[in-house]
Amino acid sequence: MSKIYYVTGGARSGKSGFAEKIAENHGDVVYIATAVATDEEMENRIDIHKNSRPKEWETFEQYRDIDRILRSSDKKSFLLDCLTILTTNILMEYSLDGEGINPEKEKQITDVVMREIMNFVVAAKEGDKTLIVVSNEVGMGIVPEGKLSRFFRDLAGRANQLMSSLSDEAYLMVSGIPIRIKG
Repeated sequence: MSKIYYVTGGARSGKSGFAEKIAENHGDVVYIATAVATDEEMENRIDIHKNSRPKEWETFEQYRDIDRILRSSDKKSFLLDCLTILTTNILMEYSLDGEGINPEKEKQITDVVMREIMNFVVAAKEGDKTLIVVSNEVGMGIVPEGKLSRFFRDLAGRANQLMSSLSDEAYLMVSGIPIRIKG
């Protein structure tokens, strides 16, 4: 039977480590890394994540068409880290600086992100797979000054709402402590 977990929280709250512990309890794991190395600092962050997880886990590095990974694998446990980066990467396909982001484009980008989420959740459920999704909670701070940053915060919030609504269990990480908020 499929099971969808959603793990959210602030930066360095312990989300990934907690999600990895959930994954370890579900057999062979496929790790889906959504980050793209755009500079040296990001390359270092990616390396730290790679070195911290078990070597036997199969890894895919992509942020689009996640459903294809779930559908093509005979493995039953998948960890997607992270939904916020997936959202960022899709947004950056449309604009790196916010130019041309009008209400019509915002709707288009939002639809693409929501469809991506729906596609991978449906693939997990149809394939009787366990899916653990990590995402950053970005809506608890101040309202960003720039238009692109405000749109990103709103988009990430909508993505998180959809993901949590589709999950069987959801956790909020606070200072390394998981708080069950659903399930």
